[in-house]
Amino acid sequence: MMRSYKQLSQKYLRSNVKRTVLTLVGIILALSLITTIGLFFNSGYTSKIEKAKKGPLGSANISIENYNQKLLDTVKSNPDIASYGIASQGDTFHIDGIDISYMYATHQALRILKSSIPVQGKLPSNEKEAVLEEWVLPYISPNLKLGDIFTMNEKEYKLVGLFTPSNSTQENKSGRLLVYKNEFKVGEGDLLIELHQSANFKEVENRFTLLTNKENVKMNEELNKAIKPSLEMIVAATISIGIVVISTIVIIYNSFQISVVERMKQLGLLRSIGATQKQIRKIVMREATFLSIIAIFLGILCSIFVVLSLNQIMLKILNDPSGTMIQLDWRIICVSSLLTLITVYIASFFPAFRAGRISPLLAISSRLSIKKDKIKKQKGKKIKKPISFPLSMALKNIKRNPNRYTVTILSIIISSVLYITFSFLIDTYMQRKQPVDQSLKTDISIMLPSYLGENNINHMNQDLQQIPNVKKLYKQYEAHPFYTNIPENKQIEELQGNQSLYEKGKSNNQAVERVKTHVKAYDENTLEKLTESVTSGKIEIQKLNREKGVILVKQAAAKDMNTGKTYVGPLSSFKVGDTIQIIQNQQKEPSTEEVSHKQDKIETVKIAAIVESDLFNRSRTLDTMTFITSEQVVHSLTKSSSTLKGFEIELNNHSQAKTTILDIQKQLGRDESIQIINNVDENSTIQDEILYIKILAYGFIAVIVLIGSVNIINTITVSIMMRRKELAALKSIGMSQKDLKKMVIYEGLLYGFFGSIQGIFFGCLLSYILYIAVSNTISFEWTIPYQASFITFITALLISYLAVLIPLRKIQKDNTIDVLREG
Repeated sequence: MMRSYKQLSQKYLRSNVKRTVLTLVGIILALSLITTIGLFFNSGYTSKIEKAKKGPLGSANISIENYNQKLLDTVKSNPDIASYGIASQGDTFHIDGIDISYMYATHQALRILKSSIPVQGKLPSNEKEAVLEEWVLPYISPNLKLGDIFTMNEKEYKLVGLFTPSNSTQENKSGRLLVYKNEFKVGEGDLLIELHQSANFKEVENRFTLLTNKENVKMNEELNKAIKPSLEMIVAATISIGIVVISTIVIIYNSFQISVVERMKQLGLLRSIGATQKQIRKIVMREATFLSIIAIFLGILCSIFVVLSLNQIMLKILNDPSGTMIQLDWRIICVSSLLTLITVYIASFFPAFRAGRISPLLAISSRLSIKKDKIKKQKGKKIKKPISFPLSMALKNIKRNPNRYTVTILSIIISSVLYITFSFLIDTYMQRKQPVDQSLKTDISIMLPSYLGENNINHMNQDLQQIPNVKKLYKQYEAHPFYTNIPENKQIEELQGNQSLYEKGKSNNQAVERVKTHVKAYDENTLEKLTESVTSGKIEIQKLNREKGVILVKQAAAKDMNTGKTYVGPLSSFKVGDTIQIIQNQQKEPSTEEVSHKQDKIETVKIAAIVESDLFNRSRTLDTMTFITSEQVVHSLTKSSSTLKGFEIELNNHSQAKTTILDIQKQLGRDESIQIINNVDENSTIQDEILYIKILAYGFIAVIVLIGSVNIINTITVSIMMRRKELAALKSIGMSQKDLKKMVIYEGLLYGFFGSIQGIFFGCLLSYILYIAVSNTISFEWTIPYQASFITFITALLISYLAVLIPLRKIQKDNTIDVLREG
């Protein structure tokens, strides 16, 4: 028994379960996507801050040396300062071929530096506890481990923690020893200051500069920059959430609009028995409220489930997931829920407003659905043989109702734009990470002094290969400096005019433009490994030697000194088979004057293959092209042998890296000039970071495809179902079941075709706008996202086809007479 007209809202939702479920799923997915986007960007922002805190200053925003008492008093009373501490560098002691430097810090300084020091154990809490670098332990005592007592400078310390392994300290053979110190003299050490995030960093810096010399004040630029969200992150998050909001509005609007049209007679009857416009609007808006409450609750649960699932995947896949976990932030979840609620109300307001204005007499008589159209007379046109009858009917059907056509393809357009935009953002990030992703992550690096002779190197090579855990050994040679003459038609258009890249010079009294070039020699073993990374051409050592062939490294970077932009991408448009001229750079110091090169100094080489990146270089060389070739070709170009700078070693078992390093040290002896660097931990961190981005990227794409599929299926299904009477009428006047099926399928495919074409256009346009926004700081070559566009086109057609099968099955089962009798 009904006690109020408001109960009609719940009754209608229960009586139309399928549409209610579709609408709920759309809202739930939208809320989940908005929340996940917010949590993703927030986690990225937090992760960037935590990564910056791993620098030498830890979480300190400012470091001040040579401070005075007045400045110290100012720090103590400044409300912008969250905390401060003092740390200082002590004496350095030489032990067994390495240097160990003392570091002293107060409790607060240790807390500030915490994120940049121990990976295991704890920080020292008194003057008898200490933290050491792990690689230093064997030099102090062969079996030294956490908890043991050791002696340094005639003092006993308990080892309570270990520093994060650092390749730079290993290369320099200079370790660190951290101990606690409570009392410091005024001016001793560095004053580490941690500011509140709301503080004006520049203003605080200027205030301290007035109390001491400017040279004494050092800002933690990396951390301070990380704390302020980047423009590209804000733009990307805003556009992504904006697209999802618009998509949700379309889903809800479409659902409620069709709901109102279907209930036109019912709403008219309510108006005829005294219901006011306001009451009718309340019925529709209450439906929106019920749907919102249920969808927001389920959407929050869905978001939490997605985040926990991604974190569980990372826990199982990543070696160290601590810095990459997605953190649940209830502020973001609440804001996302409120945004979704507002979106639902906006989407349902216009159908509710239309429902309130329904005329009772017209609604009861069903005359609202009748429209008078002008008959267009076509004179002077030849009668053409029509295309297939179902296809021609489908074309007329989608053109006959522009509003329905627009609403239907709008969901396809938005889904296509969403997919292309996210794909572009992910591809852009991965492009910037490409050298790191594609570089060979060797486990151990050995740096050799330049004075070693060929006999010693050959003997060393044989000794290293005999070590059991060594899988592959790669020789590393010093790069030779050259210039490459680059014709105008081979220059990158975006880089033309960049004088720091394309330098002007003279060759045979002719003006030329050239690029700084590195030519690197690879031994046969390393060239064989490089063949796996070839994107164009082929690496054949004999052919390289015979034709003076070189391998072009495509990925590079250039900086425009005028704009400050950094360009990422190829520095030329050279292709496989191109013959180029290179000139050996014999200048020790860079010169601003144009240098003339004689004919006999010019060498001609041929590009045999192209690779994306140098296997042993994780960064792009700035303003410099890189060529890789064989040892023989380098010898013929330079008339000298390449200098071996070290070995890169791949291991069979990564867990035995420390044991292998000890074996290497035994084989090579305790030569202080030979540096052995353990890369296993760093490689693991880099791999985890790349894998983390890929997991999130594919997770987002999966959610985007899901929400897009629901949007398309919802709109097309409802669009066809509301025309059941019209389709029944076609069957009643003689249209066969086969032709009706074809017509409906053609309609779905036409929706998919036109929607995807327009979606691809707007998606490419939006990706270009994002490219413009991102290129404020970093520049790269924009290309049309062909792959994402092709996937969008095929997927839209496939989903549109599947979407019409659902209502088509029901329409085929309908009794024509019963459908025509429906009011």
